[in-house]
Amino acid sequence: MGRGIFLNYNKKIKELLDCVDQADDNEIEWKSKSIEFFNSSEIEEGQVGYHVDLDGQDLTSDKEGDWREEWIVIGMDSYVGDPVFVDINDINLPVYTAEHGEDFWNPVRIGDSIDEVIQQFKQNKA
Repeated sequence: MGRGIFLNYNKKIKELLDCVDQADDNEIEWKSKSIEFFNSSEIEEGQVGYHVDLDGQDLTSDKEGDWREEWIVIGMDSYVGDPVFVDINDINLPVYTAEHGEDFWNPVRIGDSIDEVIQQFKQNKA
């Protein structure tokens, strides 16, 4: 899975990566969480353990509780290490988190759109 997949697949993910690349700090307080967002050089590695294993083998499945192919990890909760991800099958790219280490993934929506995150980065930069 190459970095280009994320940059070319969705322009909103690319826009977020560009914002993070330009930010002084890739960690922001958002929705009462401290989240460290991936920059463009970290996004591929950020999928390891979720989307793919260390050898690049696909870990996704349509089975209930498994990681979904349409979920792209964009960052981590800075305090507990839970993934923060978007659902690329939804045009708004809603933002989710899920508890790590539960043997199943139960996504909890924390934002209606990736645009909320992008705006937060832009406000922090201003």
